[in-house]
Amino acid sequence: MDCKRWQWSGEPRTRLYGRDLIGSGTVSGPEPPSWGSLLELTAGGSKPLTLPNGEKRGFLEDGDEVGFRGFCTKPGRTRIGFGECRALVLPAH
Repeated sequence: MDCKRWQWSGEPRTRLYGRDLIGSGTVSGPEPPSWGSLLELTAGGSKPLTLPNGEKRGFLEDGDEVGFRGFCTKPGRTRIGFGECRALVLPAH
């Protein structure tokens, strides 16, 4: 479930956990250098990426580990960021 659907689900028993992977559905930008999500980078899975080990991947699979890092910077300002966040993709039950 993505953030927007979760936010507007209206279901009081809908729980979101820190371990949940979320896809916002937001497009990063119009050109390939601005793309950040796997969905964007693989054109919806139709153009798989080649991983360093030679494996091709269009979507996340069970057992994949995902890591996020980010920061904001502007000349003359302090860099703001957050530490790395990692999650393991587990099989659906």
